[in-house]
Amino acid sequence: MLGLRSLGPFFKILETHTDYLVKRIESMIVRGKLTNGLRIEEAARKLLFVMCTLVSTGFVQKISDSVGTEHLSETFKEILDKHNINSVHLVDISIKLNFYRAFPFGEVQTLKKKLENNMLALTMLREMVIDYLYMFPTNFRDKQRICSILEIPMQEQLLIDMTSTQKKT
Repeated sequence: MLGLRSLGPFFKILETHTDYLVKRIESMIVRGKLTNGLRIEEAARKLLFVMCTLVSTGFVQKISDSVGTEHLSETFKEILDKHNINSVHLVDISIKLNFYRAFPFGEVQTLKKKLENNMLALTMLREMVIDYLYMFPTNFRDKQRICSILEIPMQEQLLIDMTSTQKKT
């Protein structure tokens, strides 16, 4: 829980200073010659969201990398039962993606439904699964199923497969 508690102040700062951060990002975009005010604000908000997603996913993955092992599955289940919150679910699924032998289809599907109204958490889940697809060999049928569950464009994954194959040779 320590890793998740350290993420709390980050979000408190973002919540308190969202408008300031958006204005700062807007000014950076204006210097890049974008001129339409609404498009600038939209781009700034998207960039801020991407930054939050990257930081949050980084925290979750660092926690799972630090404590992850299939041998502690009962302990992780107890923690999940005691702390039934999105962040703990994301750490749990990150551990399963990185340390368990099989892809957790049912758990990913259940978690996706649970996170449907939380765009940040849902985006984090998708990003972690995309990382999984990049890092671990996955047959075509399973990849299709995974992409279907999380509404990840299959075409992008096929392009990544082609590039990663070229890089590995």
